[in-house]
Amino acid sequence: MMPMPKPLIGPGATRSQPDRTADACASLRRAVCEGTPVAGTLGITQAELEALYVIAHAKYLRADFDGARTVFARLVQLSHLDARFLMGLGGCEQMLGRHSHALLQYVAAGMVRPADPDPMFHSAQCLIALDAVTQAKEALVIACARASAPEHEGVRLRAQTLLNDLEVKQS
Repeated sequence: MMPMPKPLIGPGATRSQPDRTADACASLRRAVCEGTPVAGTLGITQAELEALYVIAHAKYLRADFDGARTVFARLVQLSHLDARFLMGLGGCEQMLGRHSHALLQYVAAGMVRPADPDPMFHSAQCLIALDAVTQAKEALVIACARASAPEHEGVRLRAQTLLNDLEVKQS
């Protein structure tokens, strides 16, 4: 894990306001251009991100998908390389019926964790909802292949069952 840089704004900042503002803008621009999470540049700690994740997850579990979506979206903005945040945002979008939006998050999570079968499985669910059955079947085949480890057996079984159901419906 990378060490958190000294904050350019907020507590701990030591330079004048115009200097801090210019430095903060330059740091944010650099972070965005380099593709690194901006949370550290803003002085947000991993513990604070985890606290926000707990809040978002609790809202999701209470079926407050819109509220959870707001928090997960902020987490993705702050730390776009954490697949949990992407999957959480995707789950909210999916539960809200915004399948194309959910699909974008699941694809991004799959890029961050390419060996994880979950993003492909949930992508397939969204593709089915979007009536893209051929692509959904391809995603399910990939999910099954990625779910070869014993800890992923549940996902593999669900993906295989859904794939079999699609095959039966198309025959």
